[in-house]
Amino acid sequence: MHSLIESMKIHRDPPATFDGKNPELAFRPSTEQPWLIGEKYLVSGPDGDVIAELQSAIATPEKSIMHGVFIAHGRSFTSSRAMTEAEIAAYKLHPEVFFGAVQNVTRRTESAFELAEFFYESYKNTPRETLLSFVKDSPVYEEAASNWSQRDLAIFVSEQWALNAELNSRHSSTTVTPATDQ
Repeated sequence: MHSLIESMKIHRDPPATFDGKNPELAFRPSTEQPWLIGEKYLVSGPDGDVIAELQSAIATPEKSIMHGVFIAHGRSFTSSRAMTEAEIAAYKLHPEVFFGAVQNVTRRTESAFELAEFFYESYKNTPRETLLSFVKDSPVYEEAASNWSQRDLAIFVSEQWALNAELNSRHSSTTVTPATDQ
């Protein structure tokens, strides 16, 4: 009952769907499935197409693009794709929960540097071992494993993801489709 009262304070309209899906996406047929954090998708990874889990994501509706951090086989990478008109409309209505998890979206990124700062804020407290797993296939892995602090690793990972997202946005022909079965 308390949750219902709290929800009524925040939301002016009754829900349009009973499963929590965004009505802008639920009632419009689309070949693209919305990205949801924790779900798996077939994405173009560093070594070709791979089924990967979406870890975090941001959207830039002004540029009609979204960037995601994915993980597959213990390896993290970024992938981007264009947003559909329905996704842009849905994002504008509910940006905090667009990716299926509550996120703070008040901050906008306009450059790779700002995006790296965003990633760093999200991953600055990630355990060193997890950060090392993100760079295990990188040429700097040995140096990072033996000499870099957790902070240095978090900065490096954030920078690499931001630079990769910047590169992907320039070549935004990346396609992402939902994984059928895993």
